[in-house]
Amino acid sequence: MTLLNTPCSNWPQDRRRAQEQIKEVVQIISTDHGNVLWYQKNTIHYLTTYCCRYEPNVLPKLVEGFSTHKQYIEMLTGLSYFFVENKKRNKEISGTVTQAYKMVLVNVDVIDAKEKKLGLMLKGTGELRNTELFEGTWDRLQKSRLGAIGFSTAFGAAGRLRSDVLLRKIWSESDKTTFTSWTYGSAFKAAGDVLSGDLLVEIWAESSKTPLGSIEYSVALLAASKTYNKPLLKEIWEKASSGDLDSKAYGAALKAAGGVHDKELLVKMWKSIPKANLTPAEWGSAFTAAGAAYSPDLLEEIWKGAPKVSLTAPEWGSALTAAGAVHSEDLLIDVWEQTPKNMLTPIEFGSAFTAAGEVGSSRLLNEMWREAPAKKMNLISYASLIKASGKVKDKKLFLEVYSEIKKRQVFREMRELGKVIACCKIFDLSDIFFEVYNYVHSSGLNLTRAEKRFLEKSVEYFEK
Repeated sequence: MTLLNTPCSNWPQDRRRAQEQIKEVVQIISTDHGNVLWYQKNTIHYLTTYCCRYEPNVLPKLVEGFSTHKQYIEMLTGLSYFFVENKKRNKEISGTVTQAYKMVLVNVDVIDAKEKKLGLMLKGTGELRNTELFEGTWDRLQKSRLGAIGFSTAFGAAGRLRSDVLLRKIWSESDKTTFTSWTYGSAFKAAGDVLSGDLLVEIWAESSKTPLGSIEYSVALLAASKTYNKPLLKEIWEKASSGDLDSKAYGAALKAAGGVHDKELLVKMWKSIPKANLTPAEWGSAFTAAGAAYSPDLLEEIWKGAPKVSLTAPEWGSALTAAGAVHSEDLLIDVWEQTPKNMLTPIEFGSAFTAAGEVGSSRLLNEMWREAPAKKMNLISYASLIKASGKVKDKKLFLEVYSEIKKRQVFREMRELGKVIACCKIFDLSDIFFEVYNYVHSSGLNLTRAEKRFLEKSVEYFEK
C-alpha cells in the first residue's frame, strides 16, 4: 500500500509510517512530475499539508517534482492550510515551509483559482506574519476571482501584518462593487489595526452605500477610537444609534468613547442606551469607559444601576479599576465591600490593590491584603500589591509583603523585581536592594538593555 492508491482520509497518522510513505511518494513524483497524483481531488493539497506535518524537509523535493500550473496552485493551497491550522509551530519547521512557499511562488505567474483557495492563501500568509509572502501572493492573484469574502480575508491579513502600505494597496485595487457589510467590517478593523486614520475616513465614506449591521458598526466605532478620531467616532455613533443595535454594539460604543477620553460623548451614549439588555460584559465595558474618561459622576451612576448579582469576576475587576482611575476612595470602598471575594481571581485582587494605590489609601490596601486568600495570590497580584504599597508610602506593609514573596519565591524576573527596587528607593532600604541585586546577578537573568541600565542607575543611587 502507498499513499497514491489510498484515499487521503486513510493515510497513516503514525509519524514513522507516515515518513516512510512520504519518502516513497516523493521519489515517484520526482520521476513522473506529479501526474500520478491526479487520481482524486485535492490530493496535492492534502499531500503538501501531510508533508508539512510529518516530514517538512522533503518539501523542496516535492516542489521540484511538480511542473504544471495547477499542481503549483494546489501546493500553495496546502502550504497555506498548514499556516492557518498550525499557528503555534516549531520555528525550524515554519522556516522550511515558508521556503517551500517561496519556491512555489517563483514558478507561478498568475494565481488563478476559486475564491476559497485564494482566500486561504491570503489568510495563510497573513497568519504567518510574512509581508513578503503576502505581497507576492497578492500581486499574482487573479483579482477578478475575488469577491466579498476574498477581499475581507485580504483586509484581515493586512491588519494582522500591521502594514498600512499593504492595506492601502488592497483598498485601491479592490472591486468595491462586490463588497458586503462584512467586507466593510474587515476593512474598518484593518484600518484600526494599522492606525490609518485617513484611510478609515475614506472607507467609512464609501460604506455609506451599503447597509451596515451591529457587528460592522461595532468594528467601525472601535477603529475610530484606535485612530483617536473623535469627530468620526461621533459621526459613526449618530448613524449607528439611529438603527437597531445589539448589546455588544453598545458595549463597543462605550469602550470606544472611553478610549478617546470623551466624557461628553460617553454621557450622551449612556443616556440613550437601553440598560435592560446589557450583559455583564457590557456593564464591565461601561465601568472601564467611565474610568478611562475620568468621569466620577457617571461611574457612580453606572455603578448604582449595575445588576450586582449577575456580575462575574472580570466585571468586579473593571469596577474596582475604574473607581481607582477616577480617584474616588468612597466609591472604591463601596465597590470593595459589595465584591464577593470568593469569586475573584489573582487578576482581580491585583486590580483591587492597584485601585487602592491610586486613591492613596493605606488603610484600604491593608484591608484588601488581609482579605486576599493565599491561594488567590500569585505573581500578578503580588506585583500589584508591592507597587501599591510604595504608592501609599506604607513601609510596614511593603516589608511584610516582601517577606512573603521571599518565602514563596514568587518573583524570578526583572519585571517584577523592578517594582521591589522602586519601593527600596521610596523607603530607602539599601539592604533589601543589594539582596535583590545579588539575586539578579547570581541567577543569571537575561536582562534587556533598559533593565541593565535601570539596575546600574539603582546601584549609583544607593552608593551615593
